[in-house]
Amino acid sequence: MTSGNQTLKAAFYVGNYNQRDGIGRAMREKVEALRAAENRKWQITIFCQESDMGDPDVRVRQGLSQVVNDPAFREADIHVFEGGWVYWLMEALLFLPPSAKAIVHYEGLGSHEFISDKAAYVASWKQFLFFHKADLVLGSSPHNMREMADFGIAPHKLGVLSLATPLMPRTVPAKRGSGPVNLLQVGRFHPNKGTPDLMEALGMLPPEVRDRLHLKLVGSREAGNRDYIARIDAAIAAHRLEDTVEFLGLVDEDQLSALYGEADALMQPSYHEGFCLPIPEAYAHGCHVITYDNSNLPDVAGGMGRVLPTGDVAALSRAIADFVRALDSAGRADGSAMIDTDSGRKPWRQLQEDVRAYAARYSPTAFGPAFRDVVEKLLQAPPQAGLSRLAPDILFGNRRAFTVRPADLTIKDVYDRPELAVRQNGSIEYGRERHGGVSEDLLFFGPYIDVPAGRWQVQVDADLDGECLLRLTRDFGNFVHEERIGPGASVFEFEANGDFEKFETTLFLLPETRAISLRGIGLKRLD
Repeated sequence: MTSGNQTLKAAFYVGNYNQRDGIGRAMREKVEALRAAENRKWQITIFCQESDMGDPDVRVRQGLSQVVNDPAFREADIHVFEGGWVYWLMEALLFLPPSAKAIVHYEGLGSHEFISDKAAYVASWKQFLFFHKADLVLGSSPHNMREMADFGIAPHKLGVLSLATPLMPRTVPAKRGSGPVNLLQVGRFHPNKGTPDLMEALGMLPPEVRDRLHLKLVGSREAGNRDYIARIDAAIAAHRLEDTVEFLGLVDEDQLSALYGEADALMQPSYHEGFCLPIPEAYAHGCHVITYDNSNLPDVAGGMGRVLPTGDVAALSRAIADFVRALDSAGRADGSAMIDTDSGRKPWRQLQEDVRAYAARYSPTAFGPAFRDVVEKLLQAPPQAGLSRLAPDILFGNRRAFTVRPADLTIKDVYDRPELAVRQNGSIEYGRERHGGVSEDLLFFGPYIDVPAGRWQVQVDADLDGECLLRLTRDFGNFVHEERIGPGASVFEFEANGDFEKFETTLFLLPETRAISLRGIGLKRLD
């Protein structure tokens, strides 16, 4: 329990605390929310792996020992972690003293079919295991909270804390009363964004409609997915959209705000979004929004725009045509043009007022009090019972020898089909004929082992038909060593460097793995 007039200490954890990084900007809003508290003084520390923010409270760290030995870590009353893509600082959650309170703000991970780095995707999924050790796990939307519920986070730990967008207009934008209808898409050029669908939808428009619109794309071509950009360019050429579509590259926040102010509608036909900040940003500037019906998009659209079946390019084209025709009328100038939305037809002027009012819930002005309220309520809750957050199912003790038994391993498939292997008679059994020939998708991982510096020997106790791959990683995905093992080669050695390294054993089944009966993995220090 804490009184409101005492100075408290808060520690924040994020991988990249950078101005152009969405996760970094989200963390900055939390930091500024506590700094703006009127009834309490806060001493802030921000732990990160890199930063260009220029914040004097930032501490860039390169190893876990640098964090856990920092007085700011040991003395903080509350710890706030950004959750989503894997970063090694998340491991600090396991070392918090029992009196400290911990919050994870989960902002979504992405869908595996749009992620090329499958190893990092799996490492991110595994890092979610640590979320169980937090006092609160807040989804950035109802969709993301449901993901955490499906992952098994206890219901009493779950909540929703929406992200804040700092990109609020300083004055109410005045939309054009005539001229071309201005469309905008904002984001990375990445396969989940659906930009080729947008090009196809424009290509389906009648010439008289297409000639009345202009689309601007905001994002870096240089940093984008090359194959994806090639698809966009091919669609532009195929539909002769060179005079309709304009690439703007990266812009700063003031330029982006101006672009939203000039735009009439945001086009966001994404195939997956963890949150999608461009939607509330566009609403804040009075834009109509047309998007797809997957992941978090319906939640953040809030019934204010048009949400269409994912991948239905014909429906996307019709929605664009309806909007352009509505604005290409006398009612555009006085705001009486009727616009179709998921909550009914609205006059253009009324729609702009409604979406600006809706976007206010995502403003820093609304976010700050909401975050401070979450923090204050957690501070008043009793501390977590027990001497340490470290649990025997996650970490073994610091010893000279370990045996990882099948009961210690988690069976995981990248595509969520762990039933491909079974436990029986003290072993994990897999057979290709029984499981449909998809062994290369399957892996067994864990637990994390506190391995001191030295030379170590690894021996796999298993009956193998065909080779498989044993990989050792530390700090959630950082490669250390891997070895192909088979019937005649199941022993190898590796070097550990210490410094709080948590090693994980992961056994990957390969296309040539026909069957395996795994009884254990032994580690023994040699020096």
